[in-house]
Amino acid sequence: MQLILIGVNYKSAPLHAREQLSFHSREAQAILRELHQQEHVTETVLLSTCNRTEIYAIVHDTLKAREGIVNVLAYHSQLPVHVLEPLLYTFYNKFAATHLFEVAAGLDSMVLGENEILRQVKSAQDIAKQASTSGPVLNQLLRYAIMAGKRVRTETDINKGCASI
Repeated sequence: MQLILIGVNYKSAPLHAREQLSFHSREAQAILRELHQQEHVTETVLLSTCNRTEIYAIVHDTLKAREGIVNVLAYHSQLPVHVLEPLLYTFYNKFAATHLFEVAAGLDSMVLGENEILRQVKSAQDIAKQASTSGPVLNQLLRYAIMAGKRVRTETDINKGCASI
């Protein structure tokens, strides 16, 4: 089992592409269920905000799972794979986990330390639980990321005077 993250954010994709890749909770649940049905994917969580869309998944085969995830994103965003592919970033295992912790802490936001992302990470976890696509590995990873995000905000002044875009 391996952790994979495939996503786009304000650094990797222009606004019009991010808008096409932004999914409300019902769409997110449908996408999660579709991904979860793929044979190489065992757990999935979709974090979708105005500035990022990231799919975290526990997979058996990273190459086949990545291809399937990209195809699902292309279909639901109505962006052809050849247009979508250059906008995506992919992280595996500890690099994917590290990225999630940075996101939850507000270190990977347009406004450093913004608070809204922590709520959005919690919401992503709730949506995945409702869709029955998260499991013990992603639930624990998200729980620790949320705890770390809270701790960063409590023990530092990272979010002092911050506003969300």
